Amino acid sequence: MHNKLTFVALIAGLLLLTFPSAAQSDQASKWADSVYQKLNTRERIGQMIMVAAYSGTKKQNDSLIRHYIKNKQIGGVIFMQGGPVRQARLTNEWQSSAQVPLLIAMDAEWGLGMRLDSVKNFPKQMQLGATQNPAFAYQIGASIAQQCKLLGVHINFGPVVDVNNNPNNPVINLRSYGEHKEEVARFSEAYIKGLQDNGVMACAKHFPGHGDTDADSHKELPVITKSKESLEAVELYPFARVIASGVQSIMVGHLQVPALEPNEKLPATLSPAIVSNLLKKEMHFKGLVITDALNMQGVANYYQPGEVDLKAFQAGNDILLFSQDPEKAINKIEVAVKENAALATALSNSVHKILMVKYQYGLTHLKKIDTIGLVKKLNSTTDKINSAIAHQAITDVKGNAKELLKNGEHIHLIYLHKAIDSTLEKSVSQNSKIKYHPKIELAAAAQIIDTATNPIVIAINGYSPYPNNNFGLSNDELNFLSSIQKNKNVCLAFIGNPYAIRFAPKANALLITYESNIYTETAFIDFLTKPFQNNSTLPITPIGFE
Repeated sequence: MHNKLTFVALIAGLLLLTFPSAAQSDQASKWADSVYQKLNTRERIGQMIMVAAYSGTKKQNDSLIRHYIKNKQIGGVIFMQGGPVRQARLTNEWQSSAQVPLLIAMDAEWGLGMRLDSVKNFPKQMQLGATQNPAFAYQIGASIAQQCKLLGVHINFGPVVDVNNNPNNPVINLRSYGEHKEEVARFSEAYIKGLQDNGVMACAKHFPGHGDTDADSHKELPVITKSKESLEAVELYPFARVIASGVQSIMVGHLQVPALEPNEKLPATLSPAIVSNLLKKEMHFKGLVITDALNMQGVANYYQPGEVDLKAFQAGNDILLFSQDPEKAINKIEVAVKENAALATALSNSVHKILMVKYQYGLTHLKKIDTIGLVKKLNSTTDKINSAIAHQAITDVKGNAKELLKNGEHIHLIYLHKAIDSTLEKSVSQNSKIKYHPKIELAAAAQIIDTATNPIVIAINGYSPYPNNNFGLSNDELNFLSSIQKNKNVCLAFIGNPYAIRFAPKANALLITYESNIYTETAFIDFLTKPFQNNSTLPITPIGFE
């Protein structure tokens, strides 16, 4: 293996960081064993199952979850869409009725706002990668941990450790720190440490790497065609790093990887070669192995509920996430365990591991979640952090924007695709340095470009964050960008996904904010008013750039 990817050399760090002290481990082990002995085989299998729960939307399924907790002894729930107070109340109710405390999870890569109404988002990972400062990733991890603890959440399914080296990736994209494996590893380590230092388990995903694909595993099974050597050199590198630095869980993706698993009917999630042999044995991962959601079409198109759970268990996964039919899953796994001693041992190992985690994260001394002032507490740090990151991330791609803008007494500002945020419109209109042109047509904008002597900034705002259908930009807008990109007096500012600058590769001056929101737009206006220096860099290479 490629320098063994530092696996063996860093195992000492893994053993020190992944688990608590010897005394704590002994106490956890005793508790886990005592609980395990009280459970029958079906209840032990139930501990591996984590089902989806909703505190809002039409999918709200309270009665079904109550049934699973009471009759199936499920080990945990992953909360999806809803509201924070409603989720807190459900968590309080369900924890009080569970025979074994529930492991509560959320898929909250950029904070609980990713799933809950009335909670503000933190930046996605690519914006963090642009800052070149992993301290921001640590700060985000710590802040999300604070949010999780306020809501009784023990595990956050983040960060994304995928190296996004495919510009057309429709699902990872901005969720990655970038295309450079070392930076992805560096930022992932910081985010994980921020979470785990503050009492919430992190989960690195999507093993063995979902970055080099143009398919979405929510809808189909992506195929990664790289050789094993290439995978070891790039995709597996960040996973090796975060394993060594102590990440406590890893999520396996629904990916077809022929170089690692020749059976095309076995995606990584269901492959013993990938889960048991590569991840657990070769890479020495000792923490929780979690499937990606078992309702995703990357596996659901090929295997029925229950059957997919069994195959995931046989592959070596510890937690079966988003199980569609716990009854069928328990039935099938129970039969397999009775017929196969090795699987019986695997069940014991997985359940003990889950129970140890429950002890480590304080589930034996649960406190009722306080809902008074909860929303305010959840949003207490977002504004300050988001503003700082937006200013540090904005990128002068070619180094010409600052020079162009600082020489202009007045700057023409034209918004394309979506108007400026309404909260900024008044201040921009009154700014003496900016000549703002609200709601201008493309033809009128072209005329200004032809006649103006002062710098002109075209802000392409609010376009789609993903590359499908040209990021949602119209043909007229694309033709306009193509026609003006060579003008030396024009700065194109993409208020959003940096991959969209593929439509203006010859632009003299380019600004990127990575996302479109009040924080990034404010940082952009501040840059126009008084161009500032930061250490940001473009963490990816868009199509048409070198």
